[in-house]
Amino acid sequence: MKISDAPKVDPGSASYQSWLEVVTRFEKAHPQYNIVGDSYQFDPTTFYPMFAAGQADDAINTYFTESQYMIEHHIAADIQADFDTTPFKDIFSPDVRQVVSGSNGHMYGLPANAYVLGLIYNRALFTKAGLDPNQPPTNWDDFRAYAKRIAEKTGVSGFVENAAGNQGGWHFINWLYSTGGVVESNAGTKTTAAFQSAQGVAVLRMLQQMRFTDKSMQMQTATFQQGDITNAVATGKAGMCIGAGDSWGTLYSGKGSLDFLGLGPMPQNNGQHGALGGGGLWVINSKSTANAIRGAVLYTSYRSFDLHSYEDQLKAQVAQNKPVGIPGANLFRGSYARQYDAITRKYANLPLQNYAAYAHSSVPLVPEPRLHAQDLYSELDAVMQAIFTDPSADPEALLENTASSFQSRYLTTAS
Repeated sequence: MKISDAPKVDPGSASYQSWLEVVTRFEKAHPQYNIVGDSYQFDPTTFYPMFAAGQADDAINTYFTESQYMIEHHIAADIQADFDTTPFKDIFSPDVRQVVSGSNGHMYGLPANAYVLGLIYNRALFTKAGLDPNQPPTNWDDFRAYAKRIAEKTGVSGFVENAAGNQGGWHFINWLYSTGGVVESNAGTKTTAAFQSAQGVAVLRMLQQMRFTDKSMQMQTATFQQGDITNAVATGKAGMCIGAGDSWGTLYSGKGSLDFLGLGPMPQNNGQHGALGGGGLWVINSKSTANAIRGAVLYTSYRSFDLHSYEDQLKAQVAQNKPVGIPGANLFRGSYARQYDAITRKYANLPLQNYAAYAHSSVPLVPEPRLHAQDLYSELDAVMQAIFTDPSADPEALLENTASSFQSRYLTTAS
């Protein structure tokens, strides 16, 4: 089988040797299969023409945002029967499994990694403000109160948020999810923008009031992106921001320790609704032969979920002084999750106790918007910028205008 996302052949490369070791072990256990690595990395502008021409790999590493499109357009193979023969058939948490499930309940992909947005915070600033660094806020009211207290007691920004580079819109949708809002509604083949709801307006009103009434976002600008706000928290210039652990490898390399950072679940409003998440997954080419489909399922399952391979990976990371224990979404459940977590704890060089609230949270992962997500984020950037720079900006009018524009430019065409 031909498998995408493989490292280029380089005998001197640690990543290539690690990949080759897994392939060798798999082929020894399954001599009827031959793995051919392909360095191709998923790109929607090239993949879909390749699939149409019958030139796509047997297994493709892609994104959560692509899964439902691939299922609906019969690009991803139904792998349920083959996956049920593996030791991993019951390992996924329900919200993650839903990302790769079709309307028939069958699986059409294998989630390999995931993130879900949460609340990054500076533990030292929490302590200075008289807040418990082991108890981050879990609802909107407490979150807003914490931000105000940090600003008043420490003199730094209590909270900072994205506003540019499509990342302001990205985080707006995350806030929308946290209060039970939805991006779009579907009726038959018609898709209608729905983010201009009372929930969407509530998000903008809260952020605007934090900026201009509470004065707890005093360093906020219209140009902030994820690197800016994470660094602001990491350097003690702000108390909190929204994010995930995916950038912490860089922080660890720069500082050698992340004891000063905490991570909690995304604060929720009026009940528990969800937080925006994403990640990578394997899909199997529906045009491949039945034997290739089965082999690709067995191989990608083994590569992604074999616990011996996972332990070897962590050993190598520790030897290379790379961070182990970066918090991520809860992909797994049951006994497999417990074994996976035990291996992580064994090799962790990050302070896992600082992320306990996030790790033990049951806030569901809600995938990114299905249609034109980046285009939507771009349009919503302007909304977030207006909210952070103009105390008289009207959240309802901003969202109504953006929804109308997005509907006419993208959704009507897509429907």
